Amino acid sequence: MPQLSGAEVARAMFALRPNIPIVVTTGYSETLDENSAFEIGIRRLLIKPVSAKVLKDIVVELLVAKTAKQQNRG
Repeated sequence: MPQLSGAEVARAMFALRPNIPIVVTTGYSETLDENSAFEIGIRRLLIKPVSAKVLKDIVVELLVAKTAKQQNRG
């Protein structure tokens, strides 16, 4: 993303939907590491290349966790 970093996009998305699960993939970042990503609220920081299976597994994990959380509220 030439104009915004992944962290900036995540912050903007959290401003609109604070509980959205965000996964960021990057090939290289001088400013974003796992600790800073977690502090922002990013659920996972993946370093490219990322296999389709790994990405699928993480998306499924986050969706299952979100569904379980919603069911526990009801």
